[in-house]
Parts: sequence; C-alpha cells; structure tokens
Amino acid sequence: MRVTYLSQLDKRWAGNNIGPGPLKMGRYGCTTTMISMMAFYVGNPILPDEIASHKNWYTDANYSAGPCLVLWDKLKIAGLQFTSRVRGFDKARVLKDLASPDMLVGLQVNNGKHWVWLLGKTWFGDFSAADPINGKRCNVLSKYKNITGSVHFKMVK
Repeated sequence: MRVTYLSQLDKRWAGNNIGPGPLKMGRYGCTTTMISMMAFYVGNPILPDEIASHKNWYTDANYSAGPCLVLWDKLKIAGLQFTSRVRGFDKARVLKDLASPDMLVGLQVNNGKHWVWLLGKTWFGDFSAADPINGKRCNVLSKYKNITGSVHFKMVK
C-alpha cells in the first residue's frame, strides 16, 4: 500500500465546516485530513470533506473542550478500527504500534495544536510523518515542538 498525501488547505475542502461546528477545514482540519490519508491507505478513498460532513463524528459548538473535536469512538470508516486515544507521549506504545503491520498511529504535536500521521522512524531519533497542513512528508520533532498525544487504529478487512 502507498501513502496518498492530502492537505487541509486544498481548495476543494478548505472552506468547508468541520462536523456541526463553525470551524473550517483549512485552519482546523488537520485531524480530519490525517484520518482521510489513513483511510486511503487501507483502500477506502474517502476525502476529508466527506469525513467532515459527518456531524455525529465531531463535538458541537457547545462542547466544553471546544467545537469540531473528533469523537474517536464514533468514527465509522471501513478499514479502520479505533483502538485508543492516548494523552501524553507514550513512546513505548507508539513504537510498538509503529512496528505492527496492522496498526496506524496519529501523533498530536505542537502543544496539542496539530495532528500528523506517523509513517516511521528516522536514523536520527526523529519520526517521519504525513503532514496534513501541506500534504507532504515531514520529520516530526524537527518541525514541531513536541508530541503530546496519539491515536491508534487497527487496519481491518
């Protein structure tokens, strides 16, 4: 399987709302775009705008922690099964799942303000990821301040 790189800034969906909230994909759609890239990887080519249109997959404008946050356990995407959301950087867990051929890991970075899809480790102790801000590969710790959480999915048939 190969990675399909997508950007939250793509003009086809950058102006779309996320879920039932007022936030736009272009500014706040990193999580949704990351999920879309993972779906493509498992053979389910669902674009970010289609994911964002599922209002019940996101918090609403009145949610105390903020609008448009992914409700991980509500996601219903063929090929992906949510297993856990980890707050803080559990490096052992991330490395374990990265080594597993049937697991996909998203990393929360930049003090919790951004999500990237973990692709591998680099020779220099960094992590390689698909970055939804620009739809390109990046070295996580070289580009972002820190890793503050992760989300884990199992690939299913």
